[in-house]
Amino acid sequence: MRPKRAAFAVGGTAGHVLPALAVATELREAAPSWSLLFVGTGAGFEGKLVPGAGFPLRLVPGAAFQRTSVVGKLRAIALLPAGIVAARRLLEEERVEVVVGFGGYATVPTLLAARSLGLKTAIHEANADLGLANRRLAPLVDRVWFGVDLPDGFDGPKRLAIGTPVMPAIHALASRPLVPPSPDGIFRVLVLSGSDPSRFLDERLPGLLARVARETGPISVRHQSGGPPELVRAAYASAGIAAEVSRFFDDVAEGLGDSELVVTRAGGGALAELAVVGRPALLVPLAEAAESHQSRNASVFAERTGVWRVEESDWREEELAALVAGLRRDPVEWVRRATRVRAEWAAGAAVRVAREILDLAS
Repeated sequence: MRPKRAAFAVGGTAGHVLPALAVATELREAAPSWSLLFVGTGAGFEGKLVPGAGFPLRLVPGAAFQRTSVVGKLRAIALLPAGIVAARRLLEEERVEVVVGFGGYATVPTLLAARSLGLKTAIHEANADLGLANRRLAPLVDRVWFGVDLPDGFDGPKRLAIGTPVMPAIHALASRPLVPPSPDGIFRVLVLSGSDPSRFLDERLPGLLARVARETGPISVRHQSGGPPELVRAAYASAGIAAEVSRFFDDVAEGLGDSELVVTRAGGGALAELAVVGRPALLVPLAEAAESHQSRNASVFAERTGVWRVEESDWREEELAALVAGLRRDPVEWVRRATRVRAEWAAGAAVRVAREILDLAS
């Protein structure tokens, strides 16, 4: 029997790509004879992350539909037939048998092409609700896997709440003890602006953390920026805060493991990683996120874990600074909050998805 072949359709944000890479890494270990490849458009993080993880990446035409102008939407629609034709051709050339979509521009044409070829198909949804593309694809595919509990109206044998996979380096953080910050030490903060080029956190965090530092003591920051890093560095320098700023950190696991507070957007992948490490957090949903899905994610996660959440429109620096300062001063409260966050971790999600793919192929 020849080796099985599987393709992962991804694209756009790191939140789409990293869960797929986590599953592919696990599947490579569990079934070393399998041939694995990724399908993207090359317009997002897949162009950097997929080759870096040692997997082949094939490109198909595609463009964003959500959060774009009318012209952009028309372009995305116009590219769809070409994307389906290109995806169908490469799936046939590579003799792929299973296709799994994790979201992004390439998911729709690749899954539609796979369906037209009679291949086994599945999608994974990391957010609290199905996005537009996955709502359209869900009735067509063989399996639908959710990162959180099943949304209303989505039940049945092909739909399964399975958790959101995280990369092995993040997964390893689950075994670290939860150690509160020292009142006399340097308070370590990680800021994650996400893949979107929003500058909201870039502009708000230096002032907020400067206020906390004046009240409680020194702070150090690792800040993944949405805009130009040099502007954020200058803002922290003016505030007297030591900060490492970059548009992208290759070692996010290290930053999470070293942090004592995480300020982050509310993508499904980011929240899954936060749950693994178990840290008190401030969630700031991206205001422009498609269909307000980050607000929904933040609401569900905050209700379950007790983390703070604030919409961009409700930002109140003085009130938020008081919350952070109080947390830094109270190690018992820090541990309580960190423990609640870690309790939300869906252990072994990458293993479960890999096993589901093996079962689907059989």
